Amino acid sequence: MNDLSILISTYDENSSLWKPLEQSYELFWNDLKYPIFVTSNHKDYESKIFKFLKVGNEISWSDNITKCLKKIDTKYVMFCFDDTFWKTKIDNQLFIRLFEHCHMKNWEYLRLHPTPRSQNYIDKDFSLISPGSKYRASVAFAIFRKDVLSNLLKNEESAWDFEKNASLRSNSYKEFYQINYEVFPYHNLLIKSELEPFAKKNILNQGIDLSAINLESMKTFPAIRFFIYKKIYNFISFMKYKLNIN
Repeated sequence: MNDLSILISTYDENSSLWKPLEQSYELFWNDLKYPIFVTSNHKDYESKIFKFLKVGNEISWSDNITKCLKKIDTKYVMFCFDDTFWKTKIDNQLFIRLFEHCHMKNWEYLRLHPTPRSQNYIDKDFSLISPGSKYRASVAFAIFRKDVLSNLLKNEESAWDFEKNASLRSNSYKEFYQINYEVFPYHNLLIKSELEPFAKKNILNQGIDLSAINLESMKTFPAIRFFIYKKIYNFISFMKYKLNIN
């Protein structure tokens, strides 16, 4: 099924991440057959797997995405980001199965991670995201039907503005779903444009070269605080989900 494109959201200021990110895909998702597009302003390089979509001078995140969508001819688009590096081998057959189900049902949106968790459990794989749900149009690892995404975009919005405002605008759409478990184990390398030291160490241990990245590292205490917060948030979210299905 060839009706999906992967779109890695980035811009020229983060171009030093692109080659290490390509290494991560080559190591852990080298059987991905869908095209991988990368948003850029003016830069590119000779990549084995990335196809660069140049959008010109930076206006806004939403403006970049709108311009990219005009250059993509698949029915569905899935967002990934320039700072998400894979932890382990991605289960490509599972990914294909989940997307094929979305495609067959003509769903408008499928989020391929379980947070924030929906309380509308359908089966072992999927839950419905009801209108009014927080972060209903979250873009992280999310498959959008391209016409729906185009309608939700407002050219002046950042990615954070979009997730907040488009989640409200999405209430007119009914076929928004998410999966109930993790599909993409990943390291989040950047926190507020700084390198998260624990993720950095783990990625270096995979043999990925990060030496060309020209971004500052977080201080140790903020990194520890963020790590603890994430663990607590994920635990609370998981317990709410377990209570809901039992």
